[in-house]
Amino acid sequence: MRKKCVVDYYVISAGFGVVKEFNMLPPYDCTFSNRSDEEILEISRRLRIRESLLQLSQTQYDLVYLALGKDYLTAVEDLNSYKDIGKEIIHFSKNIRNLTHNFHSVNQNIFVNKAIPSSIFPVPNGNFIRAKGTLLLNYAIDMQGDENNYSFVNWWKRKKRQIKRL
Repeated sequence: MRKKCVVDYYVISAGFGVVKEFNMLPPYDCTFSNRSDEEILEISRRLRIRESLLQLSQTQYDLVYLALGKDYLTAVEDLNSYKDIGKEIIHFSKNIRNLTHNFHSVNQNIFVNKAIPSSIFPVPNGNFIRAKGTLLLNYAIDMQGDENNYSFVNWWKRKKRQIKRL
């Protein structure tokens, strides 16, 4: 991905909060999976996940790409609190409703585990775990050298139309 554009990765950790990708962490056994929403929010607030993400998203980034499953997206808390950052925010949960105009949901079922020609996605998306990252990589590849510089949302609309024609 870094060969195509400038990207910073952060990990949301149920043990340490928002962590820059190269930060070394000790071994730990903590996850948001199989916890109630209340438990997830309690941990998230203790680790200041929402505050950390708000601070990060208000910096130089053009796009905030939340490649998170349902439980980890819950840890981000109320996504509407990010509405004023003026950036596109991409998420993968179809269960989130009533979000503002800068939030966009991607339905992975459209492309996961399907044979998509390389003319549509140069990098195959594969399964659900791999799909979120490779979708972002495909966007970066397509935007490299494209004078139109589509927003992620417009790019995704074009891709969905191409996939539906298959």
